Amino acid sequence: MLCKEESCDGEIDMDVKIGLQVSCFSHSLAHPCGKCGRVHWPSGELVFNRPGNKVFLENDEIVHRDDNNQLVT
Repeated sequence: MLCKEESCDGEIDMDVKIGLQVSCFSHSLAHPCGKCGRVHWPSGELVFNRPGNKVFLENDEIVHRDDNNQLVT
């Protein structure tokens, strides 16, 4: 499956599974792009955090970036 992040032509790595907390008591699996690290749900849809920031896997760590791809802390 192709990555849906703007200007990325990578593929989602379905072999890498990331557990993301989606509610107080629930987790769901997601998968990063092998090229840019953008995280996707198994359906291929992009993952965003509650404030609407993009979710990436960078250096084996989850990070959030705004619409300008600036790191959100």
